[in-house]
Parts: sequence; structure tokens; C-alpha cells
Amino acid sequence: MNHIIYYFSKTSAIGPSSRYRIYQFLPLLEAKKINIHISPLFGDFYFKIIQIKNKPLKIFIKTIYSIYSFTKRFLHLLKIDKSTSVVIEHQLFPYLPAFIEIPFIKRAKYVFLEFDDAIYLTFLHRKKFEKLLPLYNGVIAGNKNLAEFAQRRNKNVLIHPTLIDDERVVVKRDYRIKDKVVIGWIGLSWNFKYLTIIQEALRELSKRYEIVLRIVSSEKLCLDGVITEFVQWDYEKEWEEISFFDIGIMPLKDDEWCRGKCGLKLLQYMIAAIPSVSSPVGINNDIVDDGINGYLASNESEWIEKIEKLILSEDLREKIGKAARVKALENFSIQKRGNEIVSFYEKIAKSQI
Repeated sequence: MNHIIYYFSKTSAIGPSSRYRIYQFLPLLEAKKINIHISPLFGDFYFKIIQIKNKPLKIFIKTIYSIYSFTKRFLHLLKIDKSTSVVIEHQLFPYLPAFIEIPFIKRAKYVFLEFDDAIYLTFLHRKKFEKLLPLYNGVIAGNKNLAEFAQRRNKNVLIHPTLIDDERVVVKRDYRIKDKVVIGWIGLSWNFKYLTIIQEALRELSKRYEIVLRIVSSEKLCLDGVITEFVQWDYEKEWEEISFFDIGIMPLKDDEWCRGKCGLKLLQYMIAAIPSVSSPVGINNDIVDDGINGYLASNESEWIEKIEKLILSEDLREKIGKAARVKALENFSIQKRGNEIVSFYEKIAKSQI
């Protein structure tokens, strides 16, 4: 008989990490009759809190909500015993020391860590992760850079890349430019800092062409010398909004944190057949074959050159976009690779790990 798997996620399905690491697999898991219970640390209300403009008010409400969320998680953890298995997304209690999590890790039959960001680089977390990693039965890492860190303390590491459900995707069909060239970016507002990396390139391109930077997020961003357009992120409409992009961009800083990223927005562009330009950082180098299914740009002149190539040629946009979709479907879609993670959970449920 399959036993219960508790998945302690970072957030509700609104959070992109939790949505793409577990929630989107629920239909596949349910079809296999895998008994998995998801317990998010932060629910939908958390995303309303982080949009509060008044900083003292935001800190106050966030503190109260965090106390509530931690208490709720503690009560859920009491359900764990040797008849259950556990998967922890990132950590049980952020910023709290390792010794608080250790008793709960030892209660379950099997315990696995899943992470898709270099969270061991954040405040107070490196030593915590080094202490906890040997205690897990295994680790699910989002890319090879994260896997290499985990393997220093735990040899049982599965690399599970971010996958996209193609059934939700709105694929681009028309590559003609309308009134303006739409250069698109989708993501969380705290990643706006990466857009400033290419601000000068976008400003220069704005002098040469009629372009608009369309940002799909939770907040607005203004870049001097660049026309920007804000679109409120909405789960039901995100793929339709992406399909309106003429060119997708993913600038990153070349540092250890960004090398831990798993390329979600780049994969979103590619599976929707949007030609893209991105920084050659971390997993982006594995996802993009430069000049074939996307472009990689290392500096300002390359960003200008490669975006300009796409602006000037409808045929090139279509060629790159269609090749990108083929690569994404084959290597990063649930339809092609979803059974890999389902098989993993099936083994846990049947105690075959």
C-alpha cells in the first residue's frame, strides 16, 4: 500500500518556484494514485503583503503573518511519523537554525530536499544547509550547479530541471511587427535589478527603433530613456501575454546566485516560440544554442547587436522562435519528461527508494 508523502512547499501555487516544482505535477501524480499532501509555508496572502508600499506597515504585517505561518507549519509537521515520507522545498523554517528542523527530519521514513535557487548563499543559510544536507535521503536539484553544491554533503542527488506544461502554452504564430517592437520580460519584481544591466543597450535601441519594453510582473518599472509597459501578472493570462512578445529577454549578472537559477523565463519564451536574447550565465548556456534557437549576449554591444538582428528580420525571428520551441518541447516539457519526477515519487510512495 502506498504511504503518504508530505510536500512542504515554500508558497502556494502563486509562487513560481512551488508552482513549477510541484503543483503542476498534481494531475500526473493523482493519475498514478500517489497520495501527496502539499503544505505551503506562505499562502496567497503573502503575495499581497509584499506589494504593500508602506514599509513599516509591510514589515509589521509580514512579521505577524510569518509567526502565523510558522505556527501552522509546526502543527502540520506533527503529523509526520515513520509511515510517511517528506519532501522539503528549500527549508522548513527560513532563517531559523538547523537544530529546529533536525527533529522533524528524523521523524519521517524518507526525507528529501528540493531546491531550485542558490539559497545557501542567503543570510544565515550556508552553515544551516551544510548541517542538514547529510540528513536527507536524497536531494532534488534544479540544475548542475546546485547539484554540485549538494553533492559535497549528500551523494544521492537527482537533477530535475524546470519543466513546462505545454498544454497551457499559447504558441506564437505571427512574427510580423505591429506598431512597435515588443521586447518582453516576465518575472518577480525583486528581479528588476537584472533589467537595469541592459538599460543602456535598451536606451540605444530605443533611439534607433520604435520599441516598447513590456514587463509582466506584480509592479511597474521605469527605465530612463526606454518606453515601458506594465502588465499585471495573472495565472490565467500569462501565456497569452508572453505570446504578444516579439523578443524575450533574460539578462543576468554573472555571479554564483544567478548561476543557481533554473532558466524559467527563458524556457517560457522558448516553448512559446518567442525568439530570445539572454545572458550566458549558468543553465542558460545549456538551454540556448547561440544563433540556433536563441542568442546569448555578454556585454552591451552584444545585447544591441543581437536584439537588432531580431528586430530587422521577421524570417530570423520565426526561424529562431520555432527552433527554440523544438528544443524546449524535447528537453523541458512535462509532456516529454514529466514521468521522470512522477516515477521518483512513485518509488517513494512504494518505499522502493
